[in-house]
Amino acid sequence: MESNDLYFEDYRVGEWGETCGRTVTGADVLQFASITGDFAPAHMDKHVMAKGEPGVRVGHGFLSTCLVVGMLSYYAPHIVGRDTPAVCLWAIESRYPKPVFLEDTLRLRWSIEEKTPDSDRPGFGTVRTAYRLLDQEDEIACDGVLTTKVRMRHADGARIEYRPEVPADFVEFVPDFDKIYALEDLVIGEGSESYGRMITETDVVNLMGLTQDYSRLYLDPSYAEKTVYGGKIVPWLLVTTMALVLASRDGPYFKIKRLNAPYIGHLSEQISFLAPARIGDVIHCRIRCNANRISKTKPDRGLITFRQQAINQRNEVLVDMQTLMMMPTRAAAAQLHETTWVFSTTRQGKNRQSDGK
Repeated sequence: MESNDLYFEDYRVGEWGETCGRTVTGADVLQFASITGDFAPAHMDKHVMAKGEPGVRVGHGFLSTCLVVGMLSYYAPHIVGRDTPAVCLWAIESRYPKPVFLEDTLRLRWSIEEKTPDSDRPGFGTVRTAYRLLDQEDEIACDGVLTTKVRMRHADGARIEYRPEVPADFVEFVPDFDKIYALEDLVIGEGSESYGRMITETDVVNLMGLTQDYSRLYLDPSYAEKTVYGGKIVPWLLVTTMALVLASRDGPYFKIKRLNAPYIGHLSEQISFLAPARIGDVIHCRIRCNANRISKTKPDRGLITFRQQAINQRNEVLVDMQTLMMMPTRAAAAQLHETTWVFSTTRQGKNRQSDGK
């Protein structure tokens, strides 16, 4: 199989494309939940969702981002670097204007918006591609920008220099399991750290099957040696999803009682890929509350930003992500009577059903 011998000089601002459609099924949502560990009622429980807005189950926000990369890999491989040795994925910014419902059919529209030489990494340039994930009604389910580093022709054979960061500092968040948390109760600077998990070949295959990103970079050692990475790596989005599952499995933010509301949701994220992971690496996640603010126009809700870092066994940050979420405030407590209760009996010390009081 031939590779795409494209270099930075070959990318044209204004180039665009549109993929075929893909219908999102319950099996897709279940498989993504099993990969990420996110079995929230919004994705898994149709009876709970029938009691409020929007009335049906919805797909995970980050599933949309994974499908974006998979669709580009399948239909426009030079954009994300499949079989294109000179290209490496660098960053993704995603926004979720509306939910994805089961049986929605999604297609991706993309365009190269900008290309600039990288003065910090001689021999490479930066290419920024804007995208919109559209449903069957032409409504935007996800949009954002994907950034790649692309080798220049005169630097043929050069490898990208990665500079993994050190983990962010935090103050340990100590949850009160008898308390119902609102936005104001989550303190900026507090956080936690998960246990570790080894990356296996099975993890790679599961994500590849879901997203259709069958890059030889993950499968073929002889091909991978010729790329800017210099060897086989783990899919970037697998490392990111592993950080999500570790945070949700072990992180106290996902195991406390919280006010429940139909507008709770995952709004956007900004992801930076700092250094690649390899099969056998042990990843853990550090999560930190970075910012929160109450809405000026809707005081019953507000925005909270979590910083999540995927860290390897050498204490190097491989992926750094800022996730923006909407959450009820104390002002919403008088109107809301439900709470989410997702903590295990081992840690909470008792087994009871929350009545929201």
